[in-house]
Amino acid sequence: MLWVFLIPFFIAEIFVAVNCFLWKPIKKGEITAEAQKKQPPIMFPLIPAGVQIAFFLLMTLVQKFIMAGSGELLPRSAITAICILTDAAVFCEYWKTNDRSRRMTKQLAILCVGLFFVEFAVFNAKSIDFHYQEMQVPVQSMSEYFSKTATEVEEVIEPEHHMFPEDDHVRVEANETKVRIDDVPPWTRAISFHMEQDADQRPFQVRVSIADDNFIDAPQISGTKLISTYEGDVAFSIAPYGTLNYVVAEFGMLTSPVRVFYLTAMSSVPYAFSVLRYLVLLVICGLILIIKEFGVQYMEYNSRSIWQNICIGLVTIACVGSVFAFRNPNEENISYPVDFDVEEANPYEQTFDAFQKGQVWLDIWVDEKLETMDDAVYDRLSRDAVTIDYAWDRAYYNGKYYSYFGVVPVLVMYYPFYWIHQELPSLPTVCLTFGAPAVLFLCLAIVAMVRLYVKKPNFLILLASLPTATALCGVYYCLNYPSMYNAPVIASLCFLFMAWCFGFWGCLMKKPTPKFIFLFLAGVACVGCVGSRPTVIPCALMLAPAFVQILLNKEYKLNYKISQAIGFLVPVMIGAVGLMYYNYIRFDSPFNFGANYQLTVSNINANRVRLGVIPTAIFHYLLQLPVSKNVFPFYTYGFSALDNYQMYSYIEKNIGALVYPFLLLAVLLLPKAFKSHVLEGQNAGKIETSAFVICGYAFSVLILWADFCLGGVSVRYAQDFMGMLTVASIIVIMNVVTPERKYIYKGTFFCAMVTFVMIWLLQLHISLEGRVVTTLITIHPTWQEILENVFIFWE
Repeated sequence: MLWVFLIPFFIAEIFVAVNCFLWKPIKKGEITAEAQKKQPPIMFPLIPAGVQIAFFLLMTLVQKFIMAGSGELLPRSAITAICILTDAAVFCEYWKTNDRSRRMTKQLAILCVGLFFVEFAVFNAKSIDFHYQEMQVPVQSMSEYFSKTATEVEEVIEPEHHMFPEDDHVRVEANETKVRIDDVPPWTRAISFHMEQDADQRPFQVRVSIADDNFIDAPQISGTKLISTYEGDVAFSIAPYGTLNYVVAEFGMLTSPVRVFYLTAMSSVPYAFSVLRYLVLLVICGLILIIKEFGVQYMEYNSRSIWQNICIGLVTIACVGSVFAFRNPNEENISYPVDFDVEEANPYEQTFDAFQKGQVWLDIWVDEKLETMDDAVYDRLSRDAVTIDYAWDRAYYNGKYYSYFGVVPVLVMYYPFYWIHQELPSLPTVCLTFGAPAVLFLCLAIVAMVRLYVKKPNFLILLASLPTATALCGVYYCLNYPSMYNAPVIASLCFLFMAWCFGFWGCLMKKPTPKFIFLFLAGVACVGCVGSRPTVIPCALMLAPAFVQILLNKEYKLNYKISQAIGFLVPVMIGAVGLMYYNYIRFDSPFNFGANYQLTVSNINANRVRLGVIPTAIFHYLLQLPVSKNVFPFYTYGFSALDNYQMYSYIEKNIGALVYPFLLLAVLLLPKAFKSHVLEGQNAGKIETSAFVICGYAFSVLILWADFCLGGVSVRYAQDFMGMLTVASIIVIMNVVTPERKYIYKGTFFCAMVTFVMIWLLQLHISLEGRVVTTLITIHPTWQEILENVFIFWE
């Protein structure tokens, strides 16, 4: 309550100081009569401060007598925003500043206050209750509830108990435990559990059911939530018919006991001011006002504009910074060689250990029975039939185990890390180390692509494309599921985006020396891409149209073209020779990376390229819809196995790329792009720009088809082409969409925002396929509840 007085007066005093500084007497040391007339009242900012305090006190009274509960009506952030913007509006009006600044400050002040009323009267309308009641239901009214089955009705069966009463709470120790709460008052329309769980455990699920006059003794589900707060209250809204007989709470996804202290019955959902929602809406609406006022929507991207480059730099920094949301500060490194168990290590650690011992095969035990099975060793059922101990997902060849995962991460990550720390990095550390530069290179590459392939790039669409591409490219997914399968994916993305960045920026360079250096680094990055995950190499061919343009440019002399080609090809050839030699000494073939020798779910040699499955691959990787789930955000990766694969296919959960509105919009605009011949860049002709777009979509289909034939369906396989599909979509959208086409222009930003939010909400998963606990929900367990309260405001 004290903040209602302190913040307005503090901000008012700041404006008083500014007011004194701006007013200067005409004569030093002497105030003439004329100057006295021009002198503003020094204390005039205190007048709006008094109005603000009166407003805040009025709203406090409104909350006390109208709103349910005792939540904080005016958080400090809201008070500060209102005071600053309203004082600024009064200040600009008094000093008669230019019309634009007065108009802007006035609109922002009105917006700030208006959003407060929206938060109060719209987002918290459910909490308006003139006769609010609440009552605490003690633990003595709680008992374990058992659903009666037909067998239990006929026979007396003593159930197993998983709820244990204590002095001041009940302890729930197992999944699917149901707690019945009696003595709930009939006027109850919301309930709140006060619970507690150990803070080092992951979130759990609570499902609330009610028994009323519609189903007197058959409780029906009224709400389900994933509880991420380990100590506190969680509220459910209920709407019973007639008399509320009792409430049942079912607990799931428990990894440690939960203690329930009491239940609070309320006549309405308690009021809760969402600071996050208020500030986000204030920023978004404020930016829209500023954009309209200054006409930013009509601005073309100018690479020489300092303020535009600053804006792009800030957005890029924000995109890179978002990666660190997945950083776990408690992540521990792996001791080596002391206490290092090579048998339990991941393939990268085992490869590092092998190199340290001067060999290329993994130093893990091999069951002698494997040698007697010949080719049947690659069939899982044959291995399981003779009860052989074998290393899962390792390549077995000539009596030894090898890693078929790319070797480059070991060379560029594990060795430098070991030299610095004398320890090995964990998989989350590996993914984070590749993830941050991957996003940086991607943003820089997009700017270079736009300068090459868009003739009149719109500045705002370029800014919106950077965070959207960051979300779509697959980096977030790999960081959220840091497994040995996703480490090569994010490493390959890092090198791929690095190749794009240096390759396209090199094409923009005019001087031969910088161009040579950039193309050389692009060649090095291509080697890293192949050495991390070979299936991503078609994405590097996106550079082909730009490189061909250099070779066909008649302005360049032959010697110049040869030198630039050498700059790119030399590291590529050296890296190719090195990788082929590494393959040869392991698998007796320079082109075999060992994937066909892996001991996994099925015999990989049975997988083959088939033209007939192209429609099926397109369905799974481009069109497959998400599935609904019972907790926020109510959608997740979908499992959609078909029965017409003609043979065994490995199928995991996935979401089609065109489910994301931004990518779908680009596909819908493709006919317009080619029909109207608008695909043309500042530094590339129509043919080169069209070739770039065609390569992006054609190679995406090629990769998803190859992935389906040779691997199956998986979210991590989709990341092989998502980056390429995204940058091609950006070029299409920026060539077609213009501010003059208002509806599609606004729709582009809407699609970008929805796509960004969709992907972030997808990260709010506990696990994928029940195997890997996600990083984001582990590090930030409260995000689930916070975002649910932001979006689901009507319950």
